[in-house]
Amino acid sequence: MSPVNQMRKWLNAHHSVAVVQLGNQLGLFKRLSDGACCSDELAASLNLNREYIRSWSIAAISSGILGVECNEILFFREGWQDALTNKNSSSYLPPMIECHLSIRETYPQFSELFQNESRVGEIFLNQEQLNGVAGDGLRFANYFLDNAVHQIPELYDKLISGIDVLDVGCGGGIFLSKIAMQFERSIFLGIDPVERAIAIANENASQFNVSDRTRFIQQCGSKLEANSADLIILNEVVHEIPKKLRLDVFKSCFKALRRNGSLFLVDILAPDSLTKYQDTMYMLAGLVQFFEFPWGSQLSTRAEIMTLLNTSGFGQFNMLIPEDNVIVGYTEPKMCV
Repeated sequence: MSPVNQMRKWLNAHHSVAVVQLGNQLGLFKRLSDGACCSDELAASLNLNREYIRSWSIAAISSGILGVECNEILFFREGWQDALTNKNSSSYLPPMIECHLSIRETYPQFSELFQNESRVGEIFLNQEQLNGVAGDGLRFANYFLDNAVHQIPELYDKLISGIDVLDVGCGGGIFLSKIAMQFERSIFLGIDPVERAIAIANENASQFNVSDRTRFIQQCGSKLEANSADLIILNEVVHEIPKKLRLDVFKSCFKALRRNGSLFLVDILAPDSLTKYQDTMYMLAGLVQFFEFPWGSQLSTRAEIMTLLNTSGFGQFNMLIPEDNVIVGYTEPKMCV
């Protein structure tokens, strides 16, 4: 593909994201999930301008989100209805979109940051951006509830009966709050070093109506209470921990985990050589490394994470998703002592 065509593809994708964002904000996708209709009916049902909605419909069709029948009836193409309207789906996309659009708002600061090394690491997201990043926790929580709790031995039954769950690097708390909704007898604690994230987490717990069994505190993951948790979650947080602290955090998690407990870990992986970034599989890894670097983030390779686990005292690690560009899995409960 020529550079011109490649750039056009990237720019088209940028505009398509805006189409999805607007469709979500105006309730267009929700209306279409109630039944296929033409663009005029869509506009009328939501009291929106007909011509504007027709232009949006054309863009949604061109982007491959919607299909259209010969009588101009709009309908979702395969997979899109669930991805855009089902908040309980592990493929639910709107929070991911808001997350990355929030991150994009930091780009104007990059030119100065990259020229002034002393400021690298001092970039912080504002309240709206933190909310956007927190929102993507919903998709991961859905994956955890639909898959991981049934794949980690005995975890579902334990959560039903009541255990102590610790989310290290909880961010805005949506991941933990969504899980807490499903398991009323378990107790959930989220920790994060960012004070504003804790404030957002407490707000989200209230909105999810789980404040009675969730608690969020500002704390470093390297200083956990020994024997305090039956399940510890590291959800896309390892790459955000400063490298000099990672081993301390993993050792702290090992000491905090009770006998027969489990460590659930999810993270994006860097490849083990620079040349592998040429593989589209690692495109997200490369971009994450770019837009999170000013925050102090740095991706690990699979080998580096395995070394952290083994050095900390954890035993066999079971992969739940067999992909090379991510790590999703858990320690064998019997190996935790």
